[in-house]
Amino acid sequence: MGAFDKIKSGLPGMDELLNYIRMGDNVVWSVADLEDFKFFAIPFAEQEIRDGRNLIYMRFADHEPLLTPRPGLKICEFDPDKGFEAFTVDIHDRITEEGKDAFYVFDSLSSLQSVWYTDLMMGNFFRVTCPYLFQLDTVAYFPLLRGRHSFEAVARIRDILLMTPGRVGTSSPELGVPVSFAQISGFCGICEVSDNRAGYMPELSYGSHMFQDLVEAGIFYCALWGDERTVQYNEAFFGDLENLFPVICPERKELAKMVRVSDPEDLWYWNNEQTGETVCGILHERIG
Repeated sequence: MGAFDKIKSGLPGMDELLNYIRMGDNVVWSVADLEDFKFFAIPFAEQEIRDGRNLIYMRFADHEPLLTPRPGLKICEFDPDKGFEAFTVDIHDRITEEGKDAFYVFDSLSSLQSVWYTDLMMGNFFRVTCPYLFQLDTVAYFPLLRGRHSFEAVARIRDILLMTPGRVGTSSPELGVPVSFAQISGFCGICEVSDNRAGYMPELSYGSHMFQDLVEAGIFYCALWGDERTVQYNEAFFGDLENLFPVICPERKELAKMVRVSDPEDLWYWNNEQTGETVCGILHERIG
């Protein structure tokens, strides 16, 4: 199969709403309890078995099994008590053995918190596992229990930054992007950019339209002004990155000039909440 090919989830209504899951997707379901996750995981497993996929259940938690033994399902067991490094190596070895175009259902990521006594290690496990799954063009389902983890841990899982011209949540398109909070709640950070090249004068909001929602969801906010308040902004950096939007949404390629999706390596941001100063850039390892 090709990267970003459409995959049936077993729930036709969800496929229509999301325009399908794609090869390479790591789908993290933030749920109140694991019964909610089963509502999505079981139809997914049944669909992939019907479609003849290589389906693997990665079993490592002490909660009740999310999937029961059935023809077409491999169940692989792992022991997180071995420690972060040994456990992660075992997981990666299995992923390597299964190779490209495999389909996975993982036990609850939240269970790793109680084993390793810190949810930051849970986030680190996802950060080192997710890119490898993506590299092999797999599809993986992960459950995460809502409200159980620190903002820092969850940010390691959902590190996606939205940059948008003008104010977010405005009702006037000439001032920015009219969206609801639900439509952008999956981002870990939102950056409003002052850009008047289209002939408008966008007025940045500092997140005021949905400030309380941003705070409660732990979503970072910043603004890029077109004056001395922004010390440096290298817009060409993003322009030089490959735009993945036509690959992810090939049926809407005409929007590629308006919407860019990039995946730069080692992109980090730092924010001093006391001074309001923010730095975002590529973190290179110092040599020598």
